[in-house]
Amino acid sequence: MKRVFRIDALRCAKCGSERRWIAAITSVEAVAKILDHLELPSALIQPSPPRAPPQAEFEFEGC
Repeated sequence: MKRVFRIDALRCAKCGSERRWIAAITSVEAVAKILDHLELPSALIQPSPPRAPPQAEFEFEGC
């Protein structure tokens, strides 16, 4: 995140102190439980199917 957004995720925005990386939660069920507890949406959103690329319009004049 630091390289892309210029945000140091391991530094407190309020006081500037360093944070420690404790864990990475990879279980979908655990993440859903945490989000439900925080009363945040936890349902997976199904993305729309991709659309076809726009058709290039070729205009031939005088052919």
